Amino acid sequence: MARPDGRADALLRALADRGLEGVHHPVTAFEHSDLTDLRRALDAGAYDALALTSRTTVEALCTGGWPARSGRQDFTVAAVGPGTADAARAAGLRVDLVASGSGEALVRELPAPAPGARLALPASSAADPAHAEGLREAGWAVDRIVAYRPVPRPLPDSVIADLADGAVGAVVLTSPMIARAVLQHPLAAGVRVVAIGEPTRAAAESVGHPPDAIAADPTDTALADATVRALSSDPAGPTGPTPLTATDPPHREEH
Repeated sequence: MARPDGRADALLRALADRGLEGVHHPVTAFEHSDLTDLRRALDAGAYDALALTSRTTVEALCTGGWPARSGRQDFTVAAVGPGTADAARAAGLRVDLVASGSGEALVRELPAPAPGARLALPASSAADPAHAEGLREAGWAVDRIVAYRPVPRPLPDSVIADLADGAVGAVVLTSPMIARAVLQHPLAAGVRVVAIGEPTRAAAESVGHPPDAIAADPTDTALADATVRALSSDPAGPTGPTPLTATDPPHREEH
């Protein structure tokens, strides 16, 4: 699993509940932008809606005491999926719409706006511009703001060797960016590929690795279930005594 730091614990627990040993090696970190101007604009009523496309966006936006718990929220908040919605609520925002887990779903499921309605779309610098274009085509006046920038973290040579040698049973991919970062390295024939959803599936397929399983929804439970399905699809079973669903070897405990 190659999620950023702080994003792996729940999935590791879900995998352990299914008898799988999951290990974690991030391939990216995030640099947050200064979103002071956006927070002020939202408080001033400059926007009719705020679209949140990831938990990282919520973390970048909801800092420094914003939003004020006693403050009035005059804009609609739409979250891309349940994880982002939970993060937004925990930060103090009222979430009015929870889409079904992708940028395409957010574009499709957000109600048509009144003429001239403005929408703020803070997102990754690497986000697909098609989502902003889709919202504009739906009638929104969209301001796309860079909320954070991904910073690559290379895989250690030992992990790259494990992928090539089949020392892991599966890799679990939770975003298109992570898929491209991991799958640029050779995978042994028996290593299974698991994707969190359609955009990640498409990214994996574009670099020659169609996923063996796709999560039914973008949750840790569904990802763990998809990993079980992927590993079960190999008649010979996963490589090694315990299937590993990540891109980092287990750490030895030092005394």
